[in-house]
This record gives sequence, C-alpha cells and structure tokens, in this order.
Amino acid sequence: MDIDINLINVIPRKFVLENLVIPVSTKGETINFLCGENFDDTFKAYLKFIYRKEVFLTRVKDEKVKKLIFKYYGDTHISSEIFKKEEEDKGSNSTYIDFVENLIKKGIEDNASDIHIEPFNKEARIRLRVYGILEEDRVIPLKEYEGVISRIKILSSMDIAEKRKFQEGKIRFLYKDKNYDLRTSIIPTVNGEKVVIRILKKGEDIKNLEDINYGEKVNRPLKNMLKNQGGIILVTGPTGSGKTTSLYAMLNYLNEGKINITTIEDPVEYTLKGVNQVNINNSLGINFSNSLRVTLRQDPDVIMVGEIRDEETAKIAVRAAITGHLVLSTLHTNNALGAFNRLEDMGVPKYLLYDSIKVILSQRLVKTLCPYCKEEIYLKNEEKNIYKSFQSRGCTKCSFKGIGGRVLLSEAMVINRKDKSMTFLTNLEENIRESISKGIISREEGMRYLSI
Repeated sequence: MDIDINLINVIPRKFVLENLVIPVSTKGETINFLCGENFDDTFKAYLKFIYRKEVFLTRVKDEKVKKLIFKYYGDTHISSEIFKKEEEDKGSNSTYIDFVENLIKKGIEDNASDIHIEPFNKEARIRLRVYGILEEDRVIPLKEYEGVISRIKILSSMDIAEKRKFQEGKIRFLYKDKNYDLRTSIIPTVNGEKVVIRILKKGEDIKNLEDINYGEKVNRPLKNMLKNQGGIILVTGPTGSGKTTSLYAMLNYLNEGKINITTIEDPVEYTLKGVNQVNINNSLGINFSNSLRVTLRQDPDVIMVGEIRDEETAKIAVRAAITGHLVLSTLHTNNALGAFNRLEDMGVPKYLLYDSIKVILSQRLVKTLCPYCKEEIYLKNEEKNIYKSFQSRGCTKCSFKGIGGRVLLSEAMVINRKDKSMTFLTNLEENIRESISKGIISREEGMRYLSI
C-alpha cells in the first residue's frame, strides 16, 4: 500500500508507534485510518483535532498495521518482528530484496538526493537528504542491517566479503518507466559499514541554460562565451550547490553534433548523448591530469573537467584554454573572486589566468518558503526598528516543513583580458537580500550565506 506522505507527516511518530494506527487515505472531509485490533477509540477525538477532518477507523490485524508503520516510520522493535515474519513467509533473501527496492522507491518518491544507512551500537539509522536536509526515515536492528548492506553490495557489484575497505559501485534502477543511476559508496566506521546511495535521474534531469536561473543578465553573455573558441568557464560553490547541473546545462547548449565534446568526471553523473565521457579511476591510474593530457590529443573542441583539484590539472587546463579549447570546470570556493585566487595559489601565473578565464560563476541552492503557507511577519532589529519579513508555518502541501523547494542564487564575475580587470554582472549577496525582501526565502535561510 502506498500512502500519501502528506498524511504521514501530520501525525506524531511516537503516537503511531505506541497506538498502532496509521492514516492511509483521504476522501473529501474524511481521513481513513488503519488501526490495530486493540486501538483505544477515545483517541479518535485527538485524530480529528490534528487533521481537522472527520476520522474513519478500520480495524485490521496488528501485523498489517506494523508493516505499514515500519515502512513509513521505522522502529527497531517493530522492524524485528516484520523481518522475522517475512523471513518465515518468503525466505531471508527475498526480504532484503524487497526492503532495499522499497527504500530506493521511497527515496525517489520523496525527491531525495541521497540515502544514508548508518550503523550505531544497537541499531542502524536510515536518513534521506531532501532539499539539502538529512531527515530520519526509519531505524532497523543491526542484524537486519547486515542483510540490507549485503543486498546493496550485490546490486552495486561490490565485494560482499570485504568490510574493511572503501568501496564504490553503481546501480541502474527503473521506476515508473524512468531510469535512475544510483551511485553507492561504502566506508568502514567503528560500528560497521556506512552506505550512501546518491539518486540521479538518467537523462531527464539535464537542464537548459534558461532553467538554471542565472537570469538574462548572465545568460546572454554566457551563451556568447560558450560559442566563442578558447577560454575557461568556472562554476564554484560548496558541495550540493548544483555545479554539475550547471555544467551539463552548458554542454546541452553546445551539443549540436558539430563539435567534439569530451568530459572527464569522478564519476560520470549523467549520460549525455553525443558526448564522450571519461570516468576517473584512480586504482587504474586514470586521474584528472593524465586524462586531460590524453584528451588534448583527441582533437577536442570542448572539454569539461569535473573538478580542478591540483596544480597539474590547473596548469594543463589553462594551457588548453589559451590554445583554443573551451574548458568548463568547477572549484570548491566560497565566491567567484576566491576561485581566481585559488588558481593563483595552485601555481598558475596571474597573467595566464587573465588570458584564459572568461567568467567565474559562484552559486548556492537555497531553500524557498512554501507559497501555500507563507505569511508576512514583522520583526525588530538591534536598533528596535520594525521591518517586514516572511515565514512559512507549515501545511499539508509542504508536509509541514515550510519548504517549497530550492532556488539557485548566483553571482557572475567576467574577466577582461585587455585591461586585466574583473567585472561583476551579478552579485550573490545582492541576490540573496533581494530574495529575502521578496519573500522567496526566509531571513534565517539567507543568514546561512551572509551576515545581515
């Protein structure tokens, strides 16, 4: 049974676990619940109060309610019973096959970017990263966690017996006629192996430049720079700020079948038709610097380097740019100017940076306020002046999180080769302040990225 997650998020987890009751559907002004055989009817008034609707209860066997609670809330005691029962019914292998498949499906349904499975002393915790925030999904017993990890290793073509080394793998997953690439990573911790599964929608998530939210002020000159030969275009920002998505949008714009495009990535995150894509494999000696060097012998017009990490890669990229190749890449820096300084620290002479870099984009993915429950509020600053702000209280539309999604906010710094100057087309701080004043993001969210 698939339950609307908006119903699940209203009722407290503790109440569900203690009383064996779970909402399953809604029709008009009525919420339908499944409850255990011994559910106390006096709690019906409480359910009506928190949902503000009529309540219809259907009593079923406790085991059926426990399965649903385990699926949507997680609980060590209940999950032990569920695993034991399903092992008896299906056999242990089938149990773990179903569990992992349903977990991945739930991650996709919840629009999660990552699934974390973390072992601790007595149980393993499963968390999903949604809109950049990790939220607990459920907990499972340690003995069942071992079976789950083994199933993930099998799907990822990893060594099942190896538990002391880092391992990485890949799973191709089909769900509702859509293909997903799942990147799996395992690290050994003091309590056991921690697994992270990154969820990537194959092909369909590759955006156009107009979808990136750079704005016309940036998009128009950026398109001209992409079409002109030679130079470096850099995208900077922290992990999870959409840098790879932005680079692929640029490749999508360039990919017309008339030029030779090669990407060097660790790993290749999206498959782009008509583009030559190279996976970094350090165990085989395939790294960014030697891959870039070899790629230059392949008559490339455009080279996308997933990340400039070291001095050698930086210098090769600059040489490629000043000899007529367009190079797209990323750096982990806080702002556009920091990327210029970082490359200089890597040993690239400043005059070569002025000759090679076209534009540096710095960006952040910022949580937006839910448009359905957003409201104006009035606050006082330190000088006791009253000013207007916005907040979201939470509603069924946003699963009571107050989050409507995420928006990309950025700045663009253009390098002028002739007079060796830098010009900002847009400013990140100004974009954040404007988004706060318009009620797109909350003041608290904005303060994560600047001091107000």
